[in-house]
Parts: sequence; structure tokens; C-alpha cells
Amino acid sequence: MSNVMINLISEQTVPVLQFIKEFPPMDKYIFVTTDEMEEKKKTDSLINALNLSENQFKKILVNGESLKDTEKKLDDFYQNEINDDDKIYINVTPGTKLMAMATYKVFSRYENVKIFYIPFKLKVLKQIHPERKQNDKNLSYQIKLDEYLTIYGIKIESKRTPLYDFETSKKCFDLYLKGELTNILDRLRDLRNSNKNMRKN
Repeated sequence: MSNVMINLISEQTVPVLQFIKEFPPMDKYIFVTTDEMEEKKKTDSLINALNLSENQFKKILVNGESLKDTEKKLDDFYQNEINDDDKIYINVTPGTKLMAMATYKVFSRYENVKIFYIPFKLKVLKQIHPERKQNDKNLSYQIKLDEYLTIYGIKIESKRTPLYDFETSKKCFDLYLKGELTNILDRLRDLRNSNKNMRKN
């Protein structure tokens, strides 16, 4: 028996990381992704944040705008790689609507599957298959700053002693999450990129 977790991949990677961290470690992580998300390195950034080795994960490449393609590839995966006694945990929060629909259609037929959804701006995990009377679970895991930066492709060069204490850093991070630091960070990125270009010239 294996515990397998399936996540759909899209621009928003925080719900994927949050979902993964709400559960004990799995035997295998499956990422259902698209060409566009692979070009943007979304799955790779998640894999780096989770420190997964090559034998711990698998990518399933689908056409995110094709119900038929997604259904076929997911059904093939289940038939060929899942055993009846495996336990499957699925997050349909990210991905396209068609990816979510196809995933639900394929996997809701099986008794060894639980399907979850994280509503936008709510800190709860909803189990939508099989349905339960009390199907909401409060999200408890606090994403660490280095994890957050890594899933957005920001490489951490060093883990030296921080310049600021935890409380100050947390306040800055909370401001960032609220979007109040966006302009400042955009300007800093522009400065960094212009400095890189100057060095090349």
C-alpha cells in the first residue's frame, strides 16, 4: 500500500505547497501540469521547495484546455500505476477548470480516493469527495519564508543569520502577502536586473 498525492499545477503554487504540508509525507507526489507551466518552471520550483528526489515524484503533462486529453492521461495513470489498496489524496484547487473537472470525473469513481479543495481567501481545506457532514479542516501549516520564495523561483544564495528578528521579518512578510510591498519589490527587481545587464555589457 502506498500513499499518493496528486496536485494540479497552475500559476498559483501556494495552494499546492499548503496542501502538501497539511499531510504527513507521501510515498509519491504526482503533478498534473501543462507545457505553459513547465516553461515557467512552476513544478520544478515546487519540487525544489519540497526537496523531493527524482523517485518521489512524477509529472503528468496534459492539455489544460482539453477535457478529453486530461481524462485519458489521468485514467491511464490510475489503471497502470495505482493499486487497489493505495490511498490517493487529490488537490483540485489549482489548474484550469477543465483540469479540475477531468480530475474529479476520473477519480471520484474510486473508493480509495479523497478529493480536496481550498477556497480562495479561506484558510480551510474542504473534502469534496467523498462528501462528509463536517468536511472543513482549518489549515494549520505556516509556510516558511524560504519555501515561499523558492516556489516563486527566487533562489536563496545563503542562509546566514537574518538581518532582522523574526517578528520584524514576519510583519514585512505579512505586508507582502497583503500586496502592500509590491511596488517596492518591483523596483528592487528592476534595479537588480538593470545591474545584471550592466555587468554583461
